[in-house]
Amino acid sequence: MNKWFCMLMCVVMLLACMQEDGSQGSKKINENKQIASLKTYKVTAYPYMPFVIRDGKGEVGGFEIEILQAIAKNQNIRFEFVPMLTNWEMLFKSIENQQNDLLSAAMYPNPERAARFEISEPYMDTRFMLLAGKGVMVNGLADLRGKRLAVFVNSMAEREILSLPYAKEISLVPIKSVYEGVKAVLAGEADVVYGDGVVLKYYANQFQAQGVRLSVDAHAEKHQFVFLISKGNRELLATVNAGLAAIQADGTLDRIKHKWLEK
Repeated sequence: MNKWFCMLMCVVMLLACMQEDGSQGSKKINENKQIASLKTYKVTAYPYMPFVIRDGKGEVGGFEIEILQAIAKNQNIRFEFVPMLTNWEMLFKSIENQQNDLLSAAMYPNPERAARFEISEPYMDTRFMLLAGKGVMVNGLADLRGKRLAVFVNSMAEREILSLPYAKEISLVPIKSVYEGVKAVLAGEADVVYGDGVVLKYYANQFQAQGVRLSVDAHAEKHQFVFLISKGNRELLATVNAGLAAIQADGTLDRIKHKWLEK
């Protein structure tokens, strides 16, 4: 009697497990169908720590990527992150010709970009800062006289430096990324790197042991971070702006900032 009862219970448990597995499988299929049914927009990005980071498996993450994921969740849409490009003009062209819909690359707004793209509402303020090597005393732009300054070629930061009345007294070290400038400072190939404060704060924390020093000019102008969207795509622009407003209001944006920028 006990033997048959045990066998019966085993069969019942097996059937229950099979039913649960089937339910889980059906649930997963339904979830995939729901995701596939969402309106999808293509996002291209430029690898730029801590805004956009690509790991060894090719997966994309970072500060701006998490902001976009939060917007997508809030607005019930889907962002497809396409393979990243490392050429700036190719990035811009892919948005202009509507091959992709949105660019994530720690962008600042300016009149030239406004003529070429839709520009989202800003999600955070920033300003340019100076990261000096060990033993280099720099507290502002005026202290750059006689210094070797690493600055991103053809950037707003470079244009600002070139507009200074004493620009000829500064030896410019051209770089193609802020990280390249940080490496030049650490290697003694440049005295200072000038660029976005959020990015330089990130690297200042990473290389604190090497004695780097961060400073900001007293008259440094504020800039704002935005997303660039293909011209005429007013629907996506409105969706991104609505999502930004929502995640600012409910504290999600602050939590993402804390995770990536205030460690």
